[in-house]
Amino acid sequence: MKDKDKLKLLNQIKNELGFDLITAYAKEGRYPTKQIYVNLIPIYISAVCKVFKVLSDQGIEFIGFDANAYKEPFTNELEVDFSSINYTPIRIF
Repeated sequence: MKDKDKLKLLNQIKNELGFDLITAYAKEGRYPTKQIYVNLIPIYISAVCKVFKVLSDQGIEFIGFDANAYKEPFTNELEVDFSSINYTPIRIF
């Protein structure tokens, strides 16, 4: 990947996932930036939903005894709202 493309992708990720907002919030609260934890599970779920929806829209059949157990939630039920950020301090004792 070219440096120009890497920078474009990094900026897109920062903007769409609100990393600048998260960093600004941490700095306001005087949290060290090396101690910011971002839960990646919603990002992963969003990616899986997008892939499942594209596959379903293209008519690809989900096959297997548990195919519908995954197809239904990932195509119709789950949705991630990246515009809503939940700031939760995690205390480690």
